[in-house]
Amino acid sequence: MTAPKFKVCEVLSIEQKILMVFHTPSYGYQFRILNSDGSVEGTQELYPTFERAIKIARQSLTSRLV
Repeated sequence: MTAPKFKVCEVLSIEQKILMVFHTPSYGYQFRILNSDGSVEGTQELYPTFERAIKIARQSLTSRLV
């Protein structure tokens, strides 16, 4: 079994956190937040467009900074 291929679409760094939005052909767009301690945050939510994924991702990242 091979791992699903994915494409990184956006990488942003804000206050020691990295936001990554990526696309997999079978699933659509998702995002993850990488913390300075190496931990990764994210959900299994799928977004049909890059625009929707980046909007929700930025909101999620901003809420974690408050």
